[in-house]
Amino acid sequence: MKVEGGEPVIDLAGGDPGVSRHLRDVLQKLSERSHDREFKELVEDVLSGRRGLRDVASSPVFARELDPLVAAGARKFTELSEEQRADLAAEGDRQLSQLGSDSRRSDRASVHPDVDEADDDYFSNRGPVLRSDW
Repeated sequence: MKVEGGEPVIDLAGGDPGVSRHLRDVLQKLSERSHDREFKELVEDVLSGRRGLRDVASSPVFARELDPLVAAGARKFTELSEEQRADLAAEGDRQLSQLGSDSRRSDRASVHPDVDEADDDYFSNRGPVLRSDW
């Protein structure tokens, strides 16, 4: 398992340190809010790098904890107007773009500490790569 800054990179992050940090934060919050000891142990295994998220995501323990949350989120989503859905999609694109910018900046700083980040303005303000018209 690849290690970035002393922390294992989450396998489902595709090697992207920014996405990995986001997944780590989400898993940590889920674990903190859970009362399920088995779920907390699985999350700790993933965060420590002993197991991959891909392996545990399909486990009955994960399903027991996350299925009700996903169902509630899906219900709320169906109640949103088209405009609210578009706003959420835009916010998601913005967050993904920010994660990518953060990880590229972090990678470049470690490899090329003398590169001026202002050169990235042209590319960072080009809009989201992922669009949702649904």
